[in-house]
Amino acid sequence: MIRRITELSMLLALSIILSIIESFVPTYVPGVKLGLANIIILIMIYMYTIKDAFVLLILRVMIVSLLLGSFMSVTFFMSVSGGLFAIVTMVILKSLGFNVISTSISGAVMHGVGQILIAIILIAKESIYYLPVIMILSIFTGIFTGFITLRFMRIMEKKQEE
Repeated sequence: MIRRITELSMLLALSIILSIIESFVPTYVPGVKLGLANIIILIMIYMYTIKDAFVLLILRVMIVSLLLGSFMSVTFFMSVSGGLFAIVTMVILKSLGFNVISTSISGAVMHGVGQILIAIILIAKESIYYLPVIMILSIFTGIFTGFITLRFMRIMEKKQEE
């Protein structure tokens, strides 16, 4: 039990660090990020429980938004909605037997859909026109994070065998 709590705490800390680092990386396309913290969510979905993944997502979004001063802002709500759309999609695809990379791509695309939905509600209806850009770029970021997740999971599995 202590080992599990320690692992989950370290994964939460890592996801917070990745989110903060990523917030300072310029992407040259507004609202688009690599989704590095999504790596941790994917690991949680495939190697831990769905409940753990949801709790980690909510804690990460809240802690990072508090640290960056965006709690309860439009950015916060976009992050929450994107994260929830992504995690629900990834949980469904994992339960259907999809591989990590396909699940990652779908999660990245749905994260963008969730963000655009909130942008339409809170900012402007015209935000819908940004959806194709977000979806195309999400495919590439999903592939990237999927490969990193797969590699990380293999390393973790080897460590557990030792």
